[in-house]
Amino acid sequence: MLVDSSKLSTGKGRTAYSVTLNYRPPNDATTYQKQFSVTEPQFNEILQSGKAQVTYLGADPTHSAVGGIVKPNYEPLAMGIGLLAVSGGIALYRRRQWSQVETYIHGKSS
Repeated sequence: MLVDSSKLSTGKGRTAYSVTLNYRPPNDATTYQKQFSVTEPQFNEILQSGKAQVTYLGADPTHSAVGGIVKPNYEPLAMGIGLLAVSGGIALYRRRQWSQVETYIHGKSS
């Protein structure tokens, strides 16, 4: 059952969609509430019907997703690897520059 929904502009023409749902597994007295990131078609469908299919682990219903297939978001991982590569390049450049400054100050010949 739909509790809340939101659209968030993430920049560069992209929009993130999220819904907060209440769900209760069969044979379980506990009702769980969780916020899910969804695609635009899923978002529109959930807004119209007020309901969504929640898939969860039988052993732990708190591990759940909307729909049958979960698509991982690799963009943050790619950005992190890119930032790590850039910072490594900067560190190597600064190390080489510092080595040249020390050579100049101490007058060492290579």
